[in-house]
Amino acid sequence: MTPAPPRPRYQQIFFAGGRGLIAVPLLAESLARPAYRPVLQAISQLTFLKRLERWIATKPRWLILAVIAVPFLGVEPLKVVGLLWIGEGLILRGVGLLAFAYGASFVLVERIYHAGRDKLRTYHWLAVSLDFVTGIRDAVLANLRKTRAWQMAETTARAAAHSARASLHWMKAQMQRIRRPRQA
Repeated sequence: MTPAPPRPRYQQIFFAGGRGLIAVPLLAESLARPAYRPVLQAISQLTFLKRLERWIATKPRWLILAVIAVPFLGVEPLKVVGLLWIGEGLILRGVGLLAFAYGASFVLVERIYHAGRDKLRTYHWLAVSLDFVTGIRDAVLANLRKTRAWQMAETTARAAAHSARASLHWMKAQMQRIRRPRQA
C-alpha cells in the first residue's frame, strides 16, 4: 500500500488551525479542571442543585432538553459579551464576565445534563452527536497528553488544585468557627 500524497500547503495550514481551535480550549479546560473541581463538588452539594437534579430526573426527555437549553442560551451570549469587553480594553470586567459565564455553564448545564443524561441519550441524533464530539475530544487529548508541555502544565495544574483544596478547607474551618457559639 502506497502512502497518501502530501497535502497542499494551504490544506496543511487549514487543518493545523482547526486542530489548534479544538486543542486550545480542550487544553485549557483539562488543565483547569483539577483546580476548580473541588469548588464544583462543593457547589454541587447545595440543596438547590440537589433538588433541581431530582426534579429533572422525573421529567420527560423533551422537557429536560428544554430545561438545559435555557441556561445554555442565557450563558453563551455572556461569553461573547465578555470577549467584546476584553477587546474594547475592559479587561477585568471582560474576564470577570467570562469567569461567571463559564462557572454558571459548568454548574447549571453540567448538573442538568448529569441528571437527565440517560433520557437525553435516547434521542439518537443527540447520542450520535455527543459520541462524535467526545471521540474528537478524546483523540485530541490523547495526542496532547504525549507532549512535554502537557506534562509540565499538568504538574502546575496539580499544584493549583492542591492550593484550591487547601483554601476550601480553610474557608470551611473559618465558617465553622463563625457558626460555633463562643463559650464563656
